[in-house]
Amino acid sequence: GATGGKGAKVVIKCLLVDNDAAKESFYKEMDVWRQLDHPHVLKFYGACHVSSPAFFVCDDATHGSFGEFFEEDKSQMWRLFYEAALGLGYLHTKKVVHGDLKCNNLLVGSDYKAKLCDFGFSYVRSQSVGLSAKSQTEAIRWKAPECLMPPDEDPKPQFNPRFASDVYSLGMCIIEAFLGEAPYGIMDDDEIMTRLFDQEPYPRPGGMKDDEWTLVEKLIQPDWTKRISLADAIDELKRFADREEEQSARTAATRECSTCEASMPIEFAFCGNCGTSMTRADETSQAAAASAQQKNACPRCEENVVSTDHFCRHCGYCLDADPAFA
Repeated sequence: GATGGKGAKVVIKCLLVDNDAAKESFYKEMDVWRQLDHPHVLKFYGACHVSSPAFFVCDDATHGSFGEFFEEDKSQMWRLFYEAALGLGYLHTKKVVHGDLKCNNLLVGSDYKAKLCDFGFSYVRSQSVGLSAKSQTEAIRWKAPECLMPPDEDPKPQFNPRFASDVYSLGMCIIEAFLGEAPYGIMDDDEIMTRLFDQEPYPRPGGMKDDEWTLVEKLIQPDWTKRISLADAIDELKRFADREEEQSARTAATRECSTCEASMPIEFAFCGNCGTSMTRADETSQAAAASAQQKNACPRCEENVVSTDHFCRHCGYCLDADPAFA
């Protein structure tokens, strides 16, 4: 069957569903997704498990994954992780463990909001490239230690992955965002497993503030019983997102002194560093910008022309045909 979604831009994903057990798994997973409705969970529009191939239809997150988005812009990183955590909290209230968090399945929608995808769908993930580009062999880089522990060594293996396991993976996603690459870099899986079971602390990525790293350390605490709760992590992420927004607002409300290049509040009439008139500097800057736009006089009417124009705005003379403007 299909749900609503009129006028929405969507993605259609096809999967191999070649036996009754597979159809049943696909149907159950799609039924779970159908019941989820949250601004930070990727929207489900419909699916068909009796066609060949089977397929599902979901919202198109037009701005790509966190990994792709942060390559271009990290100015809203904490806001997006805060929203992702809200989406994760919603999944947990619905008794859904994500189980595969990494930056490739944290998406940025057309509204620039964080969207979670690939949550709890073991069959969908195993039968298609899904909405994630990373292979499952690399997933241990984000996995909590309890999910990698041999069943005979875990007192409660039937509970893996746990809600707390998602919290660990969220911390590794933050590390991934700061590194600009998968956690542990080129290290092979065996070495990663050894480090995890030896509880070797992950090295702090560059550019992370003290309180930010403190939160990440709590998120990736090896012992899941001592790991920070998602609710407490959300409070911290909200604080970082608010600080990030305030910093952006301050940056937008400043201007640079033309003499010493110091940043001053936009309401300052004079530079607090060297005393230069900020008003005069603005006028000079505007005049220079206007002058830069003007290249020369039109050969026909002698009016000023803008360098990017193809024809004179006054007399229609073709500037492209004149060698002086080529």
